Amino acid sequence: MAIEIITQVIPAIESVTNYVGSGKFEVDSGKSLKIETSPRGEDILDLTVPSGKKWEILLKLHITETNL
Repeated sequence: MAIEIITQVIPAIESVTNYVGSGKFEVDSGKSLKIETSPRGEDILDLTVPSGKKWEILLKLHITETNL
């Protein structure tokens, strides 16, 4: 399942760009949910659905990009 990302450029505020998106999906028993930076980045979230359970995931994303 891919999350659709919407780009919002705000040039009046120091060339700020926002990326926003959301998605809803299910993860079945024994499957993993992992969010990380890559390659060889930091794990932000690494969980496994317990046996006999199912997770419904609602993921919201908001990234603010600014100049260094």
